[in-house]
Amino acid sequence: MSLSFIHVEDLEYFPDERMKGLASLKRVDIRDCPALRYLSPWILYLTSLEDLYIFDCKEFEGIKWPETPSLTRLRVLQLLGLPKLKNVLPPGIQHLTSLEALRIIECEELQVSNDDSIEWQALTTLRFLYFNSLPQLVSLPWGLQFLTTLKQLHILYCRNFTGLPDWICKLSSLETLHIWRCPKFKSVPASISSLTSLHKLEINGQDMNPREIHELSCSASATGELDTSTASGSRSWKILKKFRRLQLCNK
Repeated sequence: MSLSFIHVEDLEYFPDERMKGLASLKRVDIRDCPALRYLSPWILYLTSLEDLYIFDCKEFEGIKWPETPSLTRLRVLQLLGLPKLKNVLPPGIQHLTSLEALRIIECEELQVSNDDSIEWQALTTLRFLYFNSLPQLVSLPWGLQFLTTLKQLHILYCRNFTGLPDWICKLSSLETLHIWRCPKFKSVPASISSLTSLHKLEINGQDMNPREIHELSCSASATGELDTSTASGSRSWKILKKFRRLQLCNK
């Protein structure tokens, strides 16, 4: 069972007490609702909700999580085009014990890097994390290092993102790391060599010094794609064996 709100001009908050009868609802899709400001604590009644999408709601400020456990079955949360959103995962996130995929796109005011209130370590089932067009993202949130189940990390069009932290090596299940069009991104820490599950690394669209790409211990067979046009003759490239796809471009 799914419920969609598309261009509902007078929808200021959702849900309300009428949602008590929708306990079987599995998907909610809210798009282009210009008056929507927040999701209310009544959301706790949507006990079967698995997918939640909020797109292009220009006044949306956040989710008012109830103190009691809620959305324990939520698997996918996607937020796009929310210019006033400042806090995506306030206290109450610890109840999202089934969340597998989180996508955050075009949220200009969202503070992620320095928001210590986000209890990332509570997301013990998160496998897919996608950041796109977040100008406030300078570095990865410290709490992400506890996401040992994370398999894919994508960072795209984050113009102030500077680099990966040394603790990236703690993401022991990480298989795919994709960084695209982050002009201030300059380096990969040597600790990345501890990511033994990593087999797809893509760092595209910025000036990448090949001397900053270290030998990865996860190597062992197969070829990949390399644009070495800016590193001709450099001896700093290590043999990278295990990657199914390796792409380092300066385009």
